[in-house]
Amino acid sequence: MTIFKYLIAAILFGAEAPSEIGENGWVAVEKTEQTKEVDSANPVDPSIWVAFAKQMGSEKILIQFPSEPTYRYMDASGEEMEVTSDSKGSEFRLQIIKTKFEDSESLYGWRKALLPEVVISSSENRMENGRAVAEFVYWKDGYWNFERLETTPHHTYFFHTKSAELDQGLHQVFVKSFDLQTVS
Repeated sequence: MTIFKYLIAAILFGAEAPSEIGENGWVAVEKTEQTKEVDSANPVDPSIWVAFAKQMGSEKILIQFPSEPTYRYMDASGEEMEVTSDSKGSEFRLQIIKTKFEDSESLYGWRKALLPEVVISSSENRMENGRAVAEFVYWKDGYWNFERLETTPHHTYFFHTKSAELDQGLHQVFVKSFDLQTVS
């Protein structure tokens, strides 16, 4: 099954074929400087996270999760999806929704309105590479919640990490692993 995931990612994203496949189907992957830095600060090794690739309309996405993710379509058209994964007491979720926002203020206001009984520890909204971005950190039901919302012309991507620890390291690895390509 791992080989098929790699092949799909290679086909979708033009990755090079592995040079050597071990007897159990594992492929050796060299760590980047980013993952080496994260390794020293976090107990979970992001270099062995599971890749999830999917084409949603005219956008191809690739993102990594700390364990095998599950996904479900949130609408009949297949244009909205939720992908989730759990690891060592933390929950990771990516929601892909059709709702689009023209600017970071409207994206920020939309999400903040959905958190009426939550005390937000920190939040920010900005434009980043032409995309509206909103980020939130808040405490709810005994867990810290880290969120990043990012909008494109076709979808809004909602990254959510829930953890008992106030450590954004794993959330940042999750968000930074996201890759998006627009296809014609």
